[in-house]
Amino acid sequence: MKNDTAWKAYLSDRERFADLVNGLIFAGGSAVRVCDVEELDTQAGYIREPGRKKMGNLKIRDTFRKVRFGKHEILIGIECEEVIDYAMPLRDMYYTVAEYEKQAAEIRRQVRKETKTVKELNSSERLYHFRRDSRLMPAVTITLYCGEEEWDGPKTLQEMTQLEGLPEALRIMVQNYQIHLVRVRNLKDTSMFHTDVRQVLDFIRFSKDKHALRKLMKEDMHYQQLEEDALDVMIQYAGIQKLIKAEKYYREDGKIDMRTAFDELIEDGRKEGLAEGIIKSGRRHLYSNDVILEDIVAETGFDYSSARKVLEEFDRNQSAQI
Repeated sequence: MKNDTAWKAYLSDRERFADLVNGLIFAGGSAVRVCDVEELDTQAGYIREPGRKKMGNLKIRDTFRKVRFGKHEILIGIECEEVIDYAMPLRDMYYTVAEYEKQAAEIRRQVRKETKTVKELNSSERLYHFRRDSRLMPAVTITLYCGEEEWDGPKTLQEMTQLEGLPEALRIMVQNYQIHLVRVRNLKDTSMFHTDVRQVLDFIRFSKDKHALRKLMKEDMHYQQLEEDALDVMIQYAGIQKLIKAEKYYREDGKIDMRTAFDELIEDGRKEGLAEGIIKSGRRHLYSNDVILEDIVAETGFDYSSARKVLEEFDRNQSAQI
């Protein structure tokens, strides 16, 4: 299941959205200003599911914004993926076409109104309700892939189509559509980002390397003052669901000291591993639970309540394997 809810909330902040786009497209420049970012409706329309007669569910885009560049405007969408979608070029193209259709419908409404009053409309404009000088606002989508597996899906529409064996004269006529894919875990540098987007992306790309994460936490002091919605993204995409946003990690300003929380998470993991070894040894020697609990407390520093939870969790896991 795609964990995109956290990203939606996180990127609802226009400053982060502008920073992400500037970093990915403009190498960290300031081409996109926060004041030029406008939120849009993320509903893309309905998609008919394969093999079904009824229309499918309403498709909601992750993030969709209008961005102004002086007198000119463009629509930029960001789709956050955790699992490879092997039909991503088709889905991406649908989002674009759906947006253009929405714009075209509005243009037609306006032209229909003009048909009764504007005499200079030619016959084609009157017939199709689309003026010769009507223009659509361009739209692009960035696919932000946060998954662990290497992306092996198609990145163009032609990669999804069966072109082999067709005459070259026909093959070159088949239109293509390319997705703009960013593989977060393959990013080599994040210095182009200037908000906590950098800390979020860094944590995701190093999430499977505890030594690299510890080094990151030690060197980047921003992890001591994270916003809660930034932490929500890390939890969803970096596999640290055990990290509980305990009150002790909150600073007076409402931000979270991720650095301390992560250190304690690693230490708790070490202690749990040690406790598991004590439990296995105790079971082999037929020790009572009371003796095992005393050994856990003595060796790990856990209190009796925490030690009992570890023991109960161990027994549940063993029962599930039987």
